[in-house]
Amino acid sequence: MQALSAIRGKVSHQEMMKIQTKKVVETPLRCQWKIPPQDPNQPPLDPTKVNVLYTPPGQPGQHFGHVACTAQCSETQPTTTCPPNGQAWYYDNEKKPTEVFLCPATCTAIKNVMDAEIDLLFHCPQKPFTIQ
Repeated sequence: MQALSAIRGKVSHQEMMKIQTKKVVETPLRCQWKIPPQDPNQPPLDPTKVNVLYTPPGQPGQHFGHVACTAQCSETQPTTTCPPNGQAWYYDNEKKPTEVFLCPATCTAIKNVMDAEIDLLFHCPQKPFTIQ
């Protein structure tokens, strides 16, 4: 956004929208997210009540299943419970999570799907990973 701010005023609004849209469309989906600070008016985070919803363009959303991390996990050190295929995610720390990660196979499958969305859903029963 800093680069866009530097050219603001030198291009038309329509040209600016093309630049911003191109930047968004060409950005692959991320595979890790920090859990945002909780709103003080909301109940505290319950790690068993978080879901990941993936919505490909023009299709209904799909819940990815949670797999437990048995140790300290990260993007470069995923949990051994990640399936070799299938759609799953895990926390960095099961008891006090601060980040959510997609399992490597899940990340590979979706990261280049343009116009797809990922939503972290809080305060609803968690969907566990099931083999299909």
